Amino acid sequence: MPRAIALPVRAQAQGLYHLDGPKRLSRCSLLGAALGEYRKIAKPMPEVVECSLRDIPVLEPRPLDTSPRSDRFKADFGIPFRAAGEVARAAVQSSFAAQDAGK
Repeated sequence: MPRAIALPVRAQAQGLYHLDGPKRLSRCSLLGAALGEYRKIAKPMPEVVECSLRDIPVLEPRPLDTSPRSDRFKADFGIPFRAAGEVARAAVQSSFAAQDAGK
């Protein structure tokens, strides 16, 4: 990831680059991927209640689809990313492995 952050800086690129996986994934789907892996190892404590952004009172309306897209980064720099769900699952596994190693 540090290399991916440095590439646009070194290239003096302008604009917004998302550094996520090749497939658009909602934040809710990303949470689901992490919780799915977590449930294999432990019992999750929090309850997730899904809602629409329309259900949250805000002063200014927000776009309903805020999924990041990395296609611009891949086109400009030729580097694909792993799927976000895969990264979420690996993060959960790594976290539990680190806890087990510290015991």
